[in-house]
Amino acid sequence: MLRALRFISAIVVCVVVFEAAAFSQASCNGKSLFTEARCAGDAVNSDEKALFELVSRYRAANGLPQARLSDQLSILANRRMLDLKLNLKVLTHSWSNCPYDIRDERTWPCVMDAPKRLNTTYVGSGYETLYRTTANAVQPAAALETWRKSTLHNSIILNLPPFKDYPWDEIGVAIEGQFAALWFGTKAGARSMGNEEEGLGVGFDRAVSGLAKVLPVGSNSSSIAGGKWQGTTADRSLKMEIFGVPNEISEVNIRLSIKLGPDGKLSPANRKIILTLLGNIFPTWSERDAWLDRTLSAISADRKASRTQIVEKNVLEVTGTAGDTVNVSIRPARKIVAVEVF
Repeated sequence: MLRALRFISAIVVCVVVFEAAAFSQASCNGKSLFTEARCAGDAVNSDEKALFELVSRYRAANGLPQARLSDQLSILANRRMLDLKLNLKVLTHSWSNCPYDIRDERTWPCVMDAPKRLNTTYVGSGYETLYRTTANAVQPAAALETWRKSTLHNSIILNLPPFKDYPWDEIGVAIEGQFAALWFGTKAGARSMGNEEEGLGVGFDRAVSGLAKVLPVGSNSSSIAGGKWQGTTADRSLKMEIFGVPNEISEVNIRLSIKLGPDGKLSPANRKIILTLLGNIFPTWSERDAWLDRTLSAISADRKASRTQIVEKNVLEVTGTAGDTVNVSIRPARKIVAVEVF
């Protein structure tokens, strides 16, 4: 009997050793964290579970449904911790292999598409909140309290605007030293903050009508989802980019590399281009000439000034810079705008 018990004990020890080896996690470095199937810290520990429970209870107290603790989004959250610690060494929404800029919509997928980009099996978009403490280690309750007091953090945790239409179905969590991360995932409608727009209500041909002679606008790139049309004046003082599909453009960006005179006036040619475009997109807006002149006069007096006007459910914005560049953008008023949530 004693010999049999020893044999069984040996089998149990072997099984335990085998399981430990099978589920061992590699000590990933700054590069392998993007490719390894498992890295140290991917498994959810007790502090991370405690943070998830606190977030879940806070959501429940506000009448929100339970979101599942996601092992895949937790892996993503841990890789975020590793990237911050090993590569970036600063709190940022950028990844070391994917720079993010809130002002550039084209970089938003660095965050939202991270579940797919880092080869997790989570199917949906991801949204993160980050936390850092000056203490030696993150305390879960302190992290949640800090997020709760922040309007932006609170909005993502409780699905408040601008996240009210993004029901979280899974939440990932990671804590590493002084850093913590929550990753919220949604599969609803395969949503992406960069694509939640209705367009300007005008097609490409109408938008550029009458501009062909002074501003040749041709297709720069295209895809099934949309494309970009780009035009530049011969003297390179004006560059225009139009995004969307031919029948429904989604946004217009114009960059004017000009030196405004004391009266804030554009060159006659560039003024005609902008007014023609505004007339094409906003044919019933009778104040466009006067508004543009007032805006440019303000920017001439203060090069960092900006003016915004809602016209026919679209946002027209003109912004100056410290140099001699003026930016003009037109976008749908209902378009979701990215927000920084650290």
